[in-house]
Amino acid sequence: MKFSAFLLLFLLLLSYSNLFAIDTNKIDSLKQVLVNANEKDKAEILFKISSFYCDFYADSAIIYGKNSIDIARKYKQTKIEANANKILATAYFYKGNSSNAKASFSIALDLFEQIHDTIGMANCYNGLGIIANSIGDFYSASDIFSKMLDLSLKAKMEDEASNAYNNLGVVYERLGKYDKSIENYQKGLSIREKNNNIRSIADSYNNIGNVYYYSAVSGKIYENFTKAIQNYDKAKEAYSKSSDQLGVAKILGNIANIFLEETAKEKDYNKALEYNLEALKIKQKINNKASLAYSIHNTGNCYLLLKDYNKALYYFSDALNIRQEIDDKIGEAYTLQKIADLYVEKNNISKAIEFLSKAKDIASSMNAFDNIINIEESYYEAYKKGKNFELALEHYQNMNMLKDSIYNIENNKIISELDVKYETEKKEKELILERSENQNNLLIIKQQKTQMYFFIGVIVLFFLLGIVILKAYRDKRKANQKLEIKNKVIQEQAEQLLKTNEEINDQKKLVEFKNTEITDSIHYAGRIQNAILPKIDFLNEIFPEHLIIFKPRDIVSGDFYWAAKVDNNVIFTVGDCTGHGVPGAFMSLLGLSFLNEIVTKNKLVETDKILNHLRNSVISALHQTGTFGEAQDGMDIAMCNYNTENSIITFSGANNPIIIVKKNSELIELKPDKMPIGIYYGNETRDFTATTFQLEKSDMIYIFSDGYADQFGGEKGKKFKYHRFKQLLIESSSFPVDIQKQKIEGTLEKWIGCHEQVDDICLLGIKI
Repeated sequence: MKFSAFLLLFLLLLSYSNLFAIDTNKIDSLKQVLVNANEKDKAEILFKISSFYCDFYADSAIIYGKNSIDIARKYKQTKIEANANKILATAYFYKGNSSNAKASFSIALDLFEQIHDTIGMANCYNGLGIIANSIGDFYSASDIFSKMLDLSLKAKMEDEASNAYNNLGVVYERLGKYDKSIENYQKGLSIREKNNNIRSIADSYNNIGNVYYYSAVSGKIYENFTKAIQNYDKAKEAYSKSSDQLGVAKILGNIANIFLEETAKEKDYNKALEYNLEALKIKQKINNKASLAYSIHNTGNCYLLLKDYNKALYYFSDALNIRQEIDDKIGEAYTLQKIADLYVEKNNISKAIEFLSKAKDIASSMNAFDNIINIEESYYEAYKKGKNFELALEHYQNMNMLKDSIYNIENNKIISELDVKYETEKKEKELILERSENQNNLLIIKQQKTQMYFFIGVIVLFFLLGIVILKAYRDKRKANQKLEIKNKVIQEQAEQLLKTNEEINDQKKLVEFKNTEITDSIHYAGRIQNAILPKIDFLNEIFPEHLIIFKPRDIVSGDFYWAAKVDNNVIFTVGDCTGHGVPGAFMSLLGLSFLNEIVTKNKLVETDKILNHLRNSVISALHQTGTFGEAQDGMDIAMCNYNTENSIITFSGANNPIIIVKKNSELIELKPDKMPIGIYYGNETRDFTATTFQLEKSDMIYIFSDGYADQFGGEKGKKFKYHRFKQLLIESSSFPVDIQKQKIEGTLEKWIGCHEQVDDICLLGIKI
């Protein structure tokens, strides 16, 4: 929650360059027009080119802006000259030249005043206020923003007024005058609520929440944490209404930070974790990698504070990978430091020093002194805990030396800027005085010419007025005649259109009613299907450590999972029926019904015999004869029998395999018979076979449908494929089953991205 409001306002309100995002084609086109244009028209073309360059190439913007000013001044194009000076000021600001930026804004302000352009004047006041704030002259910034506010209120420019209130809120927040800061934020909020600007309303509530947060931290006014959360909640609601999911995630992160504060009345790391996970879920959908890495890192930090080091390391590693991928060096250094802090907590000092060394190398290459200071502090804590007091003292001294160095640099910068400020103001006054004298002379000449032109104009005007009135009378008479004819035609068409609309609305209501009935029926079928699937309590009883991923493509699914226990035999399976949606769901209900009869009722536990009986039942129920052209409905299935006494698993499969991942990450795949449950048109129908395998403690068993591997996605929109699926199972198998489920589902969601799910997906994983 750092102060970024001034830079954002600067980009939104001052610079025309944001109206013209960098576009080389348009720049090239304008340059071609510039070559053939007459000199008077070149001023506006040069101004537009300068605007295009401003955000990205400040030096080029300055060159074209100066040329535009010279021509505009020659031809007395005051508005173009004013806007060109404003762009020039923006470019100087981007280059860090505050003195030149201030001078150009002052000239632009003077020109806008001459042509009574209040919006341009408000923007110039805004720019001058931002410059004052950037050099730490907060009182001058306050005076300038107050002028902007007065001007905006008098001219009834409500958007500019709300922004002026917001700027004053930021200045008072910097000065530590939190009451005045909130007062100004709330006045700006009132205008935004009146105009129903939901996105700006959300920003205002967020800013007010920030003030309460900082006042609670710095002033130890602990009840302000509660007020901060109340305003953050309102901001979250407004961001949601404006469909700004990134804004919602930002607010969740702000609330999480409150629960991490040492001074917070309700310090609760679990609540902070809850808010961070909610923010993370939103950012995963948006897939903004920089923002996503920030939330993943914060989630890891919560787990670190909760001393859940395995999960903390998991999230820190994920954040590190993303930051390395997007080349976020500062973020990478910060995450490496937090991993080092984790190893210090685990008393693994050598590992902590290894990560701190990497973090320091990156931070040093970026001249990121704040990061280096924090890294030196982590070195100090690591060596102190490792009882290497000599090195601990060395890094403690390094940390303090860096802090003193930064303080001296800031002081020298302020002194230099004040000196430049004095010289700039001196030049500025001289330039304004010279311009004022020239303007007075031009005004006298202009008045004399105006009087002469006025008398000539009056005579010509009366003559032209007579001609216009006569012509208007004739035209009006003809127009009235045509209008009568058109009105009659329009009335007939309107009556016919009204009748047609009524018929269309009747048909629409009928279609909507039928669609609602069908959808309700399918939802009810989905509830029936879920009721038939094995209960979670039963699965927890027979397999305490298991995971289920069950994702129908539609409301109901053609995939299913099933389990039963007969004496010391646990029978479990995953089936993939022909099709998906309603047809697939009918087949899955048929399969579940037959399995209950074969295993639960008839006590049949041999996996190959179960599949033989299941195939016969399906063929009989569907009246399949093998005749060419008839429906080839059926299912692929992986059938398992786990003996709880000797830990031997027996497997039979109809096209679907079983994968076993050993504790040492070795993957073993037991192959199925290459034929389905149903009529088989390949070769002569034969009995299914059974394979046995001796399981060991901590082995992972996976059975699944083909929906996961066949899912299209990724950057090129291709299938996930089995080799990638197997590698995912190997990488996930060492984690607890709940983390495995998160990792497998997260990988799937990331892979699908903006694509659609193409098939039902079902996976059952069991840890022995």
